[in-house]
Order: sequence, then structure tokens, then C-alpha cells
Amino acid sequence: MFMSLLMILVTTLITDLGIVLLMDDGLSLLKSTYQEEASYLSDSMHVQAQTFVSDWVNISYHWAFEKTGIHSYLYSGGSQITSNLLSNIWPLLQGAVIGFQIFMMRLAVIVLMMPFILLIMIIAVVDGYLGWFRRRTGGGRESGFIYHRSKNIVCWSIVGLWFFYLVPPFAIDPVYIFLPSIILLGLSTRFSIQYFKKYI
Repeated sequence: MFMSLLMILVTTLITDLGIVLLMDDGLSLLKSTYQEEASYLSDSMHVQAQTFVSDWVNISYHWAFEKTGIHSYLYSGGSQITSNLLSNIWPLLQGAVIGFQIFMMRLAVIVLMMPFILLIMIIAVVDGYLGWFRRRTGGGRESGFIYHRSKNIVCWSIVGLWFFYLVPPFAIDPVYIFLPSIILLGLSTRFSIQYFKKYI
């Protein structure tokens, strides 16, 4: 889990740095993305959730940059030897910091959504179990095709939710990612339980 999250973070930062390198206004794009993301959350979340996201971003920045001394080193200009180097790559460093903050903001949203996602999965499991029980007692047929495809979709819907929400360098309204992902996750979970083999 931690390694997967770390790989997604590295992918996100590489994408953001590519935006800064390849586009003239890449840094401005990342800054506007951060502002738009914050605007989406302020429009759709209550105050406590906004506070959680803000604290999450601030704490992660504190541990990643301030505790390690990176923040003070960068903003002090470093040593005389590295000051010229820092001035040359300053846009890249800013892009990495902004990309990290966007990533943590989105990760906080996923953390807030986890109880709801788990609730949907529990409901899907219960409903799927009832369907499995009726199929078992009523003489319904098994379907290995539906079961295996549904089981694969469960995994891919979770991976897709994390990847397609955390990585893109442009602003995304969480509703457009979470709604289809949760519907797909719920349906695939239900069918994978319902069409599980009748006799264990």
C-alpha cells in the first residue's frame, strides 16, 4: 500500500515537472490547478472537512520540507556554490512543491471518502450475498465469467480511482471521479459476491 502510494507520488511529481519543463506557462498552470482544487473543495465540503484537508496539507509539507531542512535551505539560497544552481532550477523546485501539495490535498479527499466507500462496499457485499444465497437455494446457475470479470473490475476501479484522481496536473472536480468509480466498485463487488461458486 505504502509503496503503491509512493509510486503514484513519484509519477505525479514527474508529470508536474514535465509540465514545467515543456510548457512556457507550466508553473502558472500548476498554481491555478492548486487554486481551482481548493475552490472545488471549499464549494462542496463543510468547514470541518476543509479544516482537515488544510491541516493534512500543512502537516505533510512540514514533515516533507521543513523537518528535513529543505524549506530553509531553499529559501536561504543555500550555499554560495549552490545559489546559482538553485536560481536556475527554481521553477522546477516550485513545481515539485506545488505538485506535492496538490497530491496531498487530493489524498486527503480520498481519506475523507474512505468511510463512504467502505459503506458502499459493505452494502454491495450484503446484497451480493443475498443474491448468492437465493441462487444457491433456488438452483440458479453459476457464472465463472461474470465472477472473474467482476473481481478484476473491483481491483481496477480502486486503482483507477487513485490514479486518475491523484496524478493529473489539471484541476478535477472530485464528483466526476468518485461518482463513476464508486458506482463501478459497488456493482462489481455485488456481482463478484453474487456469482461466487455456490458450494464452498
